[in-house]
Amino acid sequence: MRLRHSVALGLCAGLGAAAGARGAVITNLGFLGGTNGSAGLAMSASGTVATGDAYLPGNARYHAFRWTSAGGMQDLGTLGGNLSSGGAVSPDGSIIVGVSETVAGSPDSHAFRWTSAGMQNLAPPGSVVSFASSMSADTSVIAGASKAQGSPYYKAHVWFSAGGQQDVVTLGGNESWFGAVNADGSAMTGSANPVGSSSKHAFRWTSGTGAQDLGTLGGQSSDAHGISLDGTTVVGESDIGGSQIRAFRWTAATGIVNLGTLAAGQPSQAYAVNADGSAVVGTSTAAGGAATFAFLWTPSLGMVNLNTYLAAQGVNLSGWTLGSARAISPDGSSITGAGLFNGQTRAWLVTGLSIPTPSAAVTLAAGLALMCRRNRRDANDA
Repeated sequence: MRLRHSVALGLCAGLGAAAGARGAVITNLGFLGGTNGSAGLAMSASGTVATGDAYLPGNARYHAFRWTSAGGMQDLGTLGGNLSSGGAVSPDGSIIVGVSETVAGSPDSHAFRWTSAGMQNLAPPGSVVSFASSMSADTSVIAGASKAQGSPYYKAHVWFSAGGQQDVVTLGGNESWFGAVNADGSAMTGSANPVGSSSKHAFRWTSGTGAQDLGTLGGQSSDAHGISLDGTTVVGESDIGGSQIRAFRWTAATGIVNLGTLAAGQPSQAYAVNADGSAVVGTSTAAGGAATFAFLWTPSLGMVNLNTYLAAQGVNLSGWTLGSARAISPDGSSITGAGLFNGQTRAWLVTGLSIPTPSAAVTLAAGLALMCRRNRRDANDA
């Protein structure tokens, strides 16, 4: 079977498994022995593989992990230091990218790509620091940032599976980084300085148009963390003036839109968006600023506390307070993040979720199903 068919069929299998899920449940992803716990940061398309980071005994070290529904939490180790974190996982769960310390106590940390063969250092030539924050669904592009020897600034950086890597010019200022990349690597998003400004603005970059400044919600800065599979929807956060931060959702049709907050006057941040841009997840601070809660946003629901929403769906949240949602599957059926379980910080994963989405989601699902049928046919012919 040719590689491109293998990758495509892995994505199709993941989407199919997620679409077939029934009955939402929450799973405690566990820990690696440290009492400071674990955090879920990304997952496969089907929700059967997750990554993030977890503390080891003594709580002086945290390592990237790979969790599977069959085998639990696996320590991925480091590139030589004490610290590592997984930032993205391929649709079939076989590849994880992130950042790792290279020497204990050293400020030099580098992007990594992990497979069952081990952890590969992706450090660009001449760089002292780099990180990988996202990976395209076809795994052909890894996006993040790097800092060259002697430079105080990060530059948005991409790695290509076909070979080669490059810094990418964004908004013309001194610093930039990528936070997310779409399904085929044709669109990316992140944050950068506009020319002559020390503030960061969220941007959307494509190879055809370059970087587009997405602006702010009225304040000085904004940052983007998530992008839809087709690259048309971007989410993140922006200040609205007076140091108040709000989650946003951007499309070409609407521009940058304030998604609100769970409590008046409190901050919110959006971290991820599903395949067609109809569902957004993140975190928002509660009234009084005493705690943070994971949120779910859709056009019909608006912003809702995920704890409340899941309980209403019949999910048993005994012992849980979900503080932050960091990733959502393409079909919206799985969400992962971090929270408290009986007072201990733990990564969590919700699967089998059904959320209200616009009719566009049905169109997307039909398109994906057609793509999968074609890939299976091509694979059988190979």
